[in-house]
Amino acid sequence: MRLSFCLDEEPAGDSRTYWDKQAALIKTALAEDFAVARGVQENFASGANRHLTFGRYEKGLAHFHRAIAEALAESA
Repeated sequence: MRLSFCLDEEPAGDSRTYWDKQAALIKTALAEDFAVARGVQENFASGANRHLTFGRYEKGLAHFHRAIAEALAESA
């Protein structure tokens, strides 16, 4: 995975420290998310759940799946 920040200009001084801290925070959150996702994915094999509902606050995931469904519908 590649993590990138798009900024208007190269951060300097305290601004650089701020963005370094933001990057570290995001990396920590992603590491936690990936660990949880691995466990979830491995447990799907049990067959205990037939479907998975994304949390209501995961708007990016909902948008992604809606875009995929629309693209598939257009290609049919």
